[in-house]
Amino acid sequence: MDLYGSVQKAKKNNDESSIQHILERLEPKIKQTIVSMEKQYQEDIEQEVKLRIIEAVQNYDTDNLPSLKDLLGKTKEGRAILKKIKDDNF
Repeated sequence: MDLYGSVQKAKKNNDESSIQHILERLEPKIKQTIVSMEKQYQEDIEQEVKLRIIEAVQNYDTDNLPSLKDLLGKTKEGRAILKKIKDDNF
């Protein structure tokens, strides 16, 4: 299952296996980030990050996500991409 599908399943069904899947998918990035911190704090920080991820999943509003067009429209570079697409008749 993809990460977004796991977030939806975890949020709607409070599914522990989906939450575990999310944490497993993000674990390499978490480990990569905390390796630069003092060794004595790494385990505590890792646990705190995982707790924050679980909280974010539970609070994430999957029903009202912005479209790609909405996201691109928020930056100068994104608006340039939208204009190019429009000009090229995509």
